[in-house]
Amino acid sequence: MFSRASICMACLQSFLILVPAASAQAPDETSATFTIEPKFFDCSPKVLRSGQSLTLTLGPLHGRNLAVQRENGEHWNYLVIDGPVPGTTPLMTPDAYEKARRVVLPANVIGDYQGKDTRVFTKPGKYTLYTSDNLESEEPGYRCEIRYAG
Repeated sequence: MFSRASICMACLQSFLILVPAASAQAPDETSATFTIEPKFFDCSPKVLRSGQSLTLTLGPLHGRNLAVQRENGEHWNYLVIDGPVPGTTPLMTPDAYEKARRVVLPANVIGDYQGKDTRVFTKPGKYTLYTSDNLESEEPGYRCEIRYAG
C-alpha cells in the first residue's frame, strides 16, 4: 500500500512538472498574462482625443516597463524599457517608472517602434497599454485599454 507521504510527494512532483510546461507555451508576442486590474494599472480617459493627455495611475509593484500596442497587434511602441535602442528617446528610466504612481502622457507621446522614435497615437482605434517588470519576457503584468478618437 502507498503511504500518505508518498502520495503527497507524487502529487507535488506532478504539479511541479506541469506548471512550467503550461507557462512556457507562447501563442504570440503577448504570451505573458496581462490582467486588467485598475488598482495596479489604470488609464484615463478611456477615449483619448487629439490634444488631450492620458493619465496612467500606477499601483505598487506595477512594473518597470511600459509599452503601447495598436489594435490587432500591428504596432508596438516601447515607452519605458530596459536597454533602450541607441538613438531612441525613452519616456523615462525603468527605475523612475517603477517608483512613479502617476504618469501623464500627451496625445503626441513618442515611443520606440522598430528602433525609431515614432508617435504612438496616430490612427483612431483601440490601443492597449502594457506594464510589467520585463515586457520582453513571459513575466506577467497589467494592461489597460483605451480608444484614440484622433
